Amino acid sequence: MKKTIALLLSLLLLWVVLSGCDNTPKLDVWDGSVASSFASGEGTDSNPYIIEKTSQLAFLAQEINSGKDYSGKYFLLACDLDLNNHEWTPIGNGTYNFAGFFDGNHHSILNLK
Repeated sequence: MKKTIALLLSLLLLWVVLSGCDNTPKLDVWDGSVASSFASGEGTDSNPYIIEKTSQLAFLAQEINSGKDYSGKYFLLACDLDLNNHEWTPIGNGTYNFAGFFDGNHHSILNLK
């Protein structure tokens, strides 16, 4: 009986480790690069564009500031982003503005300069 319980506990622990349930928050630190796309998604309410890297947030800024229209599109932040005190260009520049929906999903954007 003790061996069965020990085996079950070992399997449970292995499952927790392999499933990524370690409760460690994800953090992506920016190196100044710009991605060429979002992680995934279609920009809809039920399937938003997923931003899981700082370079993808920079991609959003580049797209908006160059005139790409994301009006009514949905975005979801998938982890904390550290902009690493690099110079940041705001999303929207007075000529072109962000008119979508951005869900921070309880994550933070850190070290904005």
